[in-house]
Amino acid sequence: MRHHTVTEHVRVPILVAWQVLSDVRAWPEWTQTMESVDLEVGTHLVVGARVRIRQPHLRPATWTVTSCTPGCDFTWESRYPGVRVRAMHRLDPTSDGCTLRQDVHFEGLLGGLVARRLGRLTREYMQEEAEGFRRRCVLLHARGQTAAIAEREFA
Repeated sequence: MRHHTVTEHVRVPILVAWQVLSDVRAWPEWTQTMESVDLEVGTHLVVGARVRIRQPHLRPATWTVTSCTPGCDFTWESRYPGVRVRAMHRLDPTSDGCTLRQDVHFEGLLGGLVARRLGRLTREYMQEEAEGFRRRCVLLHARGQTAAIAEREFA
Protein backbone atom coordinates (compact mmCIF):
# COMPACT_ATOMS: atom_id res chain seq x y z
CA MET A 1 0.00 0.00 0.00
CA ARG A 2 1.45 3.35 -1.06
CA HIS A 3 -0.70 5.36 1.34
CA HIS A 4 -1.24 5.09 5.10
CA THR A 5 -3.65 7.07 7.28
CA VAL A 6 -3.98 7.23 11.06
CA THR A 7 -6.40 9.39 13.05
CA GLU A 8 -6.54 10.14 16.76
CA HIS A 9 -9.19 12.08 18.65
CA VAL A 10 -7.88 14.45 21.33
CA ARG A 11 -10.05 16.15 23.95
CA VAL A 12 -8.12 19.44 24.10
CA PRO A 13 -8.65 22.75 22.29
CA ILE A 14 -7.24 22.78 18.78
CA LEU A 15 -4.79 25.56 19.72
CA VAL A 16 -3.24 23.31 22.36
CA ALA A 17 -3.00 20.48 19.84
CA TRP A 18 -1.40 22.76 17.25
CA GLN A 19 1.19 23.94 19.74
CA VAL A 20 2.20 20.35 20.42
CA LEU A 21 2.08 19.30 16.77
CA SER A 22 4.05 22.24 15.42
CA ASP A 23 6.78 22.06 18.08
CA VAL A 24 8.56 19.36 16.08
CA ARG A 25 11.82 19.74 18.02
CA ALA A 26 9.98 18.36 21.09
CA TRP A 27 8.60 15.26 19.33
CA PRO A 28 11.33 12.97 20.75
CA GLU A 29 10.02 13.86 24.23
CA TRP A 30 6.64 12.23 23.56
CA THR A 31 7.21 9.54 20.94
CA GLN A 32 9.74 6.72 20.85
CA THR A 33 9.66 6.81 17.05
CA MET A 34 11.90 9.90 16.99
CA GLU A 35 15.50 9.95 18.20
CA SER A 36 16.08 13.56 17.16
CA VAL A 37 14.31 16.31 15.23
CA ASP A 38 16.29 19.39 14.25
CA LEU A 39 15.22 22.38 12.20
CA GLU A 40 18.16 23.10 9.91
CA VAL A 41 17.28 26.78 9.58
CA GLY A 42 15.01 28.87 11.77
CA THR A 43 12.76 27.81 14.60
CA HIS A 44 9.29 27.58 13.04
CA LEU A 45 7.45 25.39 10.58
CA VAL A 46 7.12 27.52 7.47
CA VAL A 47 7.10 26.60 3.80
CA GLY A 48 10.66 25.80 2.80
CA ALA A 49 11.84 24.90 6.32
CA ARG A 50 14.10 21.86 6.39
CA VAL A 51 13.89 19.39 9.26
CA ARG A 52 16.44 16.64 9.91
CA ILE A 53 14.88 13.57 11.56
CA ARG A 54 16.57 10.50 13.01
CA GLN A 55 14.34 7.49 13.72
CA PRO A 56 15.09 3.97 14.94
CA HIS A 57 15.53 1.43 12.10
CA LEU A 58 15.55 4.15 9.38
CA ARG A 59 18.20 6.24 7.70
CA PRO A 60 18.32 9.88 8.80
CA ALA A 61 16.10 11.96 6.55
CA THR A 62 15.70 15.62 5.70
CA TRP A 63 12.10 16.74 5.33
CA THR A 64 11.13 19.97 3.58
CA VAL A 65 7.90 21.72 4.57
CA THR A 66 5.82 22.15 1.39
CA SER A 67 2.68 23.64 2.93
CA CYS A 68 1.71 25.01 6.32
CA THR A 69 -1.52 26.52 7.60
CA PRO A 70 -0.82 27.57 11.21
CA GLY A 71 -3.37 26.15 13.61
CA CYS A 72 -4.52 23.59 11.06
CA ASP A 73 -2.00 21.53 9.10
CA PHE A 74 1.41 21.08 7.57
CA THR A 75 2.89 18.81 4.94
CA TRP A 76 6.49 17.92 4.43
CA GLU A 77 8.33 15.65 2.05
CA SER A 78 11.55 13.73 1.87
CA ARG A 79 13.21 12.53 -1.32
CA TYR A 80 15.45 9.60 -2.12
CA PRO A 81 16.48 8.36 -5.56
CA GLY A 82 13.26 7.06 -7.15
CA VAL A 83 11.08 7.84 -4.12
CA ARG A 84 9.28 10.84 -2.71
CA VAL A 85 7.62 10.45 0.69
CA ARG A 86 4.93 13.01 1.59
CA ALA A 87 3.56 13.25 5.12
CA MET A 88 0.56 15.39 5.97
CA HIS A 89 -0.44 16.29 9.53
CA ARG A 90 -3.88 17.88 9.94
CA LEU A 91 -6.04 18.96 12.89
CA ASP A 92 -9.81 19.09 12.47
CA PRO A 93 -12.00 20.65 15.17
CA THR A 94 -14.64 18.52 16.88
CA SER A 95 -17.31 19.39 19.43
CA ASP A 96 -15.06 18.27 22.30
CA GLY A 97 -11.55 18.90 20.98
CA CYS A 98 -9.99 17.93 17.68
CA THR A 99 -8.86 15.03 15.55
CA LEU A 100 -5.32 14.52 14.31
CA ARG A 101 -5.08 12.99 10.86
CA GLN A 102 -1.75 11.77 9.54
CA ASP A 103 -1.30 10.66 5.94
CA VAL A 104 1.89 9.25 4.44
CA HIS A 105 2.24 8.75 0.66
CA PHE A 106 5.06 6.90 -1.08
CA GLU A 107 5.44 8.17 -4.65
CA GLY A 108 7.84 7.78 -7.55
CA LEU A 109 9.28 4.93 -9.56
CA LEU A 110 10.31 2.97 -6.46
CA GLY A 111 7.50 4.23 -4.21
CA GLY A 112 5.53 0.99 -4.28
CA LEU A 113 8.56 -1.13 -3.45
CA VAL A 114 9.62 1.12 -0.57
CA ALA A 115 6.03 1.32 0.69
CA ARG A 116 5.78 -2.48 0.80
CA ARG A 117 9.15 -2.82 2.51
CA LEU A 118 8.40 -0.16 5.14
CA GLY A 119 4.62 -0.54 5.36
CA ARG A 120 4.40 -2.32 8.71
CA LEU A 121 6.99 -0.07 10.35
CA THR A 122 5.30 3.03 8.91
CA ARG A 123 1.90 2.03 10.31
CA GLU A 124 3.38 1.17 13.71
CA TYR A 125 5.26 4.47 13.88
CA MET A 126 2.22 6.49 12.81
CA GLN A 127 0.05 4.82 15.46
CA GLU A 128 2.66 5.36 18.20
CA GLU A 129 3.06 9.00 17.15
CA ALA A 130 -0.71 9.59 17.24
CA GLU A 131 -1.04 8.02 20.68
CA GLY A 132 2.00 9.90 22.01
CA PHE A 133 0.59 13.13 20.56
CA ARG A 134 -2.71 12.59 22.39
CA ARG A 135 -0.96 11.84 25.68
CA ARG A 136 1.27 14.92 25.34
CA CYS A 137 -1.67 17.22 24.53
CA VAL A 138 -3.72 15.97 27.47
CA LEU A 139 -0.79 16.22 29.87
CA LEU A 140 0.20 19.75 28.89
CA HIS A 141 -3.40 20.93 28.84
CA ALA A 142 -4.00 19.48 32.33
CA ARG A 143 -0.85 21.17 33.62
CA GLY A 144 -1.68 24.47 31.92
CA GLN A 145 1.74 24.46 30.24
CA THR A 146 0.64 25.41 26.75
CA ALA A 147 1.44 29.09 27.31
CA ALA A 148 5.14 28.22 27.59
CA ILE A 149 4.96 26.31 24.33
CA ALA A 150 3.29 29.26 22.63
CA GLU A 151 5.97 31.63 23.89
CA ARG A 152 8.72 29.38 22.53
CA GLU A 153 6.92 28.83 19.21
CA PHE A 154 6.08 32.43 18.48
CA ALA A 155 9.13 34.13 20.02
